[in-house]
Amino acid sequence: MALFAQGVDAGTEVKNASSLRTYFDEKAPSAEVLPRSILLTFVAAEDRGFFVRHSLRSPITIYLARMLLGQNYDKMKAPALSLIISTELTKDEILSLYAMEVYIG
Repeated sequence: MALFAQGVDAGTEVKNASSLRTYFDEKAPSAEVLPRSILLTFVAAEDRGFFVRHSLRSPITIYLARMLLGQNYDKMKAPALSLIISTELTKDEILSLYAMEVYIG
């Protein structure tokens, strides 16, 4: 059973921790492409406590889960995806994926 639905623009279904890792490896930019200063700008603007609190309670992690769920957003699936994100990805990886998925405009 799939925990959550299609990735936002990837067309890749994220079903579990393994598919989350695959999605991250395909979508997240390398450190050379997206400097740490850019990632820290997201933290300053969106979630100043990102590096202090557990990722599961982080607005950035929760918003990333909502973005990955896309049109199939569900209040029951979002916390499950947030938990998988927070246990499978590092803080820097979460920020990198968030930076690639968030709309800036």
